[in-house]
Amino acid sequence: MALARPRRRRTAPGTRRDRRRVGDMAAKTDVYGDLRAPREMIGSTLVELIEAGEDVVVLDGDLGLSTRLGPVEDAHPDRLVQLGVAEQNAMGVATGLSYTGVRPVFVSMAMFALALPWTQLRQAAYAGAPVVVIGTHPGVDMGPDGGTHQCLEDLALARAIPELLVLTPADSAQTANAIAWAVRQREHPVYIRVGRHPVAQLYDPDAEFAPGGHEVIADHGGRALIVTEGSTASLGRDAADALAGRGIGARVVHLPSLKPLDADGIRAAASGCELVVTVENHSVIGGLGDAVCGVVGPQGAHVERIGTPDVFGMSATGDEMREAFGLTPDAVAARIAAWLSTPPLGGTAR
Repeated sequence: MALARPRRRRTAPGTRRDRRRVGDMAAKTDVYGDLRAPREMIGSTLVELIEAGEDVVVLDGDLGLSTRLGPVEDAHPDRLVQLGVAEQNAMGVATGLSYTGVRPVFVSMAMFALALPWTQLRQAAYAGAPVVVIGTHPGVDMGPDGGTHQCLEDLALARAIPELLVLTPADSAQTANAIAWAVRQREHPVYIRVGRHPVAQLYDPDAEFAPGGHEVIADHGGRALIVTEGSTASLGRDAADALAGRGIGARVVHLPSLKPLDADGIRAAASGCELVVTVENHSVIGGLGDAVCGVVGPQGAHVERIGTPDVFGMSATGDEMREAFGLTPDAVAARIAAWLSTPPLGGTAR
């Protein structure tokens, strides 16, 4: 694997890199045929909410180019507050604004939206402030910026905060609907995990979003159940297709939220399966895998977890990191096939 030195792309508080406006990048999209990057929906969805009468104020930590806030700056510059490289302060500002009736939405990369101001977000949740936090570039999505910027732990950090809802939309349509739902509700602080890379479109844009529940996105039989979070939903579906080519049946479910977690739905989906496999763009510690183990483990289910091991990230492209950590359809399919063919499962043909 060719590795590159990390590149720091952030600037001093109150400045914009390359002296470009956020809006200058509004026309840049990651749309390739039926693939689209979920982050592309952030700015346009927030504009729609503003124009529908929601009192949204968007807080940016000098990363609006990467988090696609251009549409907000172009259409409603008075609703975009540039707070610079001061994420802990941004979370405090969001908390204060929430008490005025404003709907503050803090948008940044996952490392800076959640991990860096974690204490301030915890205090917001403790105070009952219904802030909305959108974290982009989760897991290995960050790529060449390296281990300092790659947040492989955000789900673990978010799940640990009481009262904080954790949403994991799978594609651009569900991302837009999750953002709209989070802004319109007033009861809970919300963390929304939004992927960087283009993925297949799995959900109807007109489908209403609600946290909890699960969706079966592929069903080739029930030897294995593959459980995915948002940024691995397409990966899980493609892995099931690869397994079907080997004559192995697998069912894939996507969880649109980890808090609340559809425990009953997961148990029902796992019933009768020889193997339950979680696939996450996250450390195998504290995220989707641990959540699912807590639900089906007491039933005696055989659970295996696929994600990043207990390591920091590295400076490499996202594709190189997915290859290194086995987060590709072929790698996931190969591991599942191997688990099903060796004791204690034994590879019983069905």
